[in-house]
Amino acid sequence: MQRIIKKKEGKPLLLPLQITQALSIKKLAGQTLWYGLSNIVGRFLNFFLTSILLAWLYKPEGIAAVSQVYVIVPFLNIIFTLGLETTYFRFSQLIDKQKLFNTLNTFLVGTSFLFTILLMAGKEPMTHLFDMQRSTDYYIWMIWIVCIDTLSTIPFAKLRHEGRPKKFALIKFINIMINVTFVVFWLIVCPYLIKHGTSIPTWIYNPAIGVGYLIIAGLISSIGTLMLLLPEWKGYQPGINFELLKEIMMYSFPIIIVGFGGMINDFLSRIMYYRLLSDPVDLLDHEFGVFIANYKLAVLATLFIQVFKMGAEPFFFNQAKSKDAPETYARITKFFVIICCFIFLGITMNLHFIESFIAHRNKEYAEGMHIIPVLTMANIFIGIYYNLSIWYKLTNRTMSGAVITLVGVGITVILNILLVPLFHYTGASWATFACYLSMLVITYVWGKKHYPVPYDVKKLVFYLGLVYAMFLTKQYLFEALHLSGFIAGMMSFVISSLVFMAVVTKFDKEEMKALPVIGKMIA
Repeated sequence: MQRIIKKKEGKPLLLPLQITQALSIKKLAGQTLWYGLSNIVGRFLNFFLTSILLAWLYKPEGIAAVSQVYVIVPFLNIIFTLGLETTYFRFSQLIDKQKLFNTLNTFLVGTSFLFTILLMAGKEPMTHLFDMQRSTDYYIWMIWIVCIDTLSTIPFAKLRHEGRPKKFALIKFINIMINVTFVVFWLIVCPYLIKHGTSIPTWIYNPAIGVGYLIIAGLISSIGTLMLLLPEWKGYQPGINFELLKEIMMYSFPIIIVGFGGMINDFLSRIMYYRLLSDPVDLLDHEFGVFIANYKLAVLATLFIQVFKMGAEPFFFNQAKSKDAPETYARITKFFVIICCFIFLGITMNLHFIESFIAHRNKEYAEGMHIIPVLTMANIFIGIYYNLSIWYKLTNRTMSGAVITLVGVGITVILNILLVPLFHYTGASWATFACYLSMLVITYVWGKKHYPVPYDVKKLVFYLGLVYAMFLTKQYLFEALHLSGFIAGMMSFVISSLVFMAVVTKFDKEEMKALPVIGKMIA
């Protein structure tokens, strides 16, 4: 299909398909921007507190226990939410929204408190399973965070489905600010006051809790978020339509497997770490603290991926009825990959600068910096996978997603068993890389048979390979020329970004012209 018709004066005239797609992409970009304002800014503040601040205040072994909590929480979120967020987007296209809201919320309220009671009753075996015997209080606080967050799931999904990203962003931002305020108060202000002779009642601040206040702050912010979402419960009438619930769970059950398997792929190496190695506990605590701190740096790439997913998931479902939907999905995926490539360059070209933050007071954290590029690219792979996985959600083949995820779990388990004893957290990082790449390839190949989307695979692979080659070149030059520091890193980022942008413009100039703002810059 011809993409552009030239006018006499030489200006491009977009065909109706390009106009429609451009408007759709513009709408998605606008929503993603609002989701990003709260998530990227808020998560960056949260990242600063939970990674850089902790690295400044505590040795690696000092944050091992609290880090374990944040490894387990995503697993419990999958169990508690039961994949019903995605299900809400799918079924809201088919049935009365209030009826759906009543059924899903009533069901989640009941299951959330049931799971909470069961987990509290089984505290001893569960803390042993998760290696949390030294921090049972953390376990209890963690369970309540997950329970309360679950009650916010469908109200948040309602905001996303109804295209209200501004309110979504505001609530998320308030959530983060509550968390940040209490973390700063308990981990910085109170210790400072006590150090300078101020007496603080133990019911306000107990030094024995220490880093555990990070979890308590999370619990308070979760409660605050639920309160802010109460207006979204307007019109709610407790009750379950069991015929509808049966249909919902048939669709949702494989998504639970997908979500749970995804968390296993993401966190298994950290859960198995102590079990796969026989080194002394003190040494493992040290390694684990280094691993987690650097893992979080690599996960910076997922900030954009998570923000994009918030806007894209309901957007993809809403676009499903359009005859041009496959072309729209393909173009969005291309732009997604291009943005991820810039993020990869931003992180990997500034590793020396990032190192100066994370290892400012405790140099040990710099030991694990070499895993950041590997994990950053792995997270980009899983982001692309989220885009490609739309085929089984739209065709009601969610069990296919479960199969793909279980294959990923198998790869993760095998590679961790083989690589972690040999290479410790470096082996765990490469296991994650291989797992996500495998899931991406399987999803693409399988999806072509059931919901063909014209992805420009050759260009996407070329773009990803190009930025990784740029990173390797930069590493070689920095070592050969003994370069380091902020200025050198920023120069390498600017140069590599300009080169990459020139390449993208050369190969996809007409595509880029169809975008708002950017199109005017390169026209």
